[in-house]
Amino acid sequence: MRKLTKYIAALAMAVAVAVTAITPVTVEAKPVYPKKLTLYHSSANKNWGTYTSITISNLGKNDTIKKSSIKSSDESVMKVMCLNKNYTSYETQYFSKQKNSTYTYNNYSIEMSLLKIGKATLTFKIGKKSYSSKVAVCNYENPLKSAKILGADYAKQVKEDNSYNGIKTSSTKKNQSFIFKANENWKITNVYISEYVKTGANKSYTSTHTQRWNYESAPKSNLTCNVGKIEKNNYYAVFIKLTNTKTEGKQQIQFYINNPYSY
Repeated sequence: MRKLTKYIAALAMAVAVAVTAITPVTVEAKPVYPKKLTLYHSSANKNWGTYTSITISNLGKNDTIKKSSIKSSDESVMKVMCLNKNYTSYETQYFSKQKNSTYTYNNYSIEMSLLKIGKATLTFKIGKKSYSSKVAVCNYENPLKSAKILGADYAKQVKEDNSYNGIKTSSTKKNQSFIFKANENWKITNVYISEYVKTGANKSYTSTHTQRWNYESAPKSNLTCNVGKIEKNNYYAVFIKLTNTKTEGKQQIQFYINNPYSY
């Protein structure tokens, strides 16, 4: 009898474990964002600051960040400028009779202006829950050893500032490759190019976006971007994102080709 009781107890426990194993568990999505950031401010931008942003991803469809919840602990160091929201939706279409499934999530980016060297904490709320990111603003340093665009090296032009607006071409260039090399302790994480084309009756510029490097790929010390044709009548924005391997600090360097606007 005692053996039978032990057998029944063991069987009941096995069934309980099996039921637990097949019971679906709902896991709450956790926002992904940098808890600490080292960013760089150029004194050349003292009047308007160095523009930068952080991304908050992995949010559910109904998760929201309200503009009123975003604060900087020291606006003399870092001032919040705007909030961007993006939807991403995936759909899985089955060949069997199983119903298609869709998944939609939100990505937010908070854009800030870095005004001076110092420290500040960025806070925001998702629903009623608060989150924060500690930001250290450091002196600007040039992360590029070389930046070859249209046959010339423009790395020196971003020695004191992260943006250069003076690249021009009077003729269309075919089969162009832009080559970037990072300085010591820096890695290139992303390069992308926006092309602006004159269209419409008033010949205003519109933008077409061409991705030249996958942001998710491994960081590189050297990167060659085969960009193809550069039209003389269009203008282009070249963005290079880099990470410091020691501080994990982020920089974005910007070059503009044939930019008709002055700023």
